[in-house]
Amino acid sequence: MSDQEVYRLCPCGSGKKIKFCCLPVANELARVDEFVEREQHDKAVAFLEGVLKKGVSDKGARTGLRLALIDNLMRMPAETEQPAIFNQRIAEEVQQMLRDT
Repeated sequence: MSDQEVYRLCPCGSGKKIKFCCLPVANELARVDEFVEREQHDKAVAFLEGVLKKGVSDKGARTGLRLALIDNLMRMPAETEQPAIFNQRIAEEVQQMLRDT
């Protein structure tokens, strides 16, 4: 990642610059951006879940990944999942973020 790219807004949605937010997982978030550009939110969700399962040591980066995951869950077409399951998945991610902080 170039010096200029680290000063772009972080794709996790935090409003911070990448350098001060999710730099440890910037490559993963760039991959998520590719899925989002193609409106493949289900693939973005699956990819983010895989990255989180592997483990991310930096708390801020984990939070950024979870924010990106929630964002993509909310963008998925309504028919993809049942509303109760969908809401439960978002609630679980929010709970994980609260535990991390």
